[in-house]
Amino acid sequence: MKKGKVKFPRIVAFVDEDRCRGCGRCEKACEYGAITIFEDKKKGVLVSKIDEIRCEGCGQCAVVCCNKAITVNGFRLEQVEATVRAITEEVGSDE
Repeated sequence: MKKGKVKFPRIVAFVDEDRCRGCGRCEKACEYGAITIFEDKKKGVLVSKIDEIRCEGCGQCAVVCCNKAITVNGFRLEQVEATVRAITEEVGSDE
């Protein structure tokens, strides 16, 4: 802070590949096209992969993940769910 600059890490989502079942819910929910499903050839299973450049850290993928395999750095799942719920309610009230 002395130099007038503060660095913050980008807020992005991460996949725990051991928990991911490759169901594709997160890929469908991602508005930014940051998630793709690929086959892990070593394990022979489908897994989600997040493009950290495209990811905006909105948390929608973490909310829809049925296996709790996705986290957003710096936030607990409950915080992400509350934020997404609040945004959804606000958008719904405009209609």
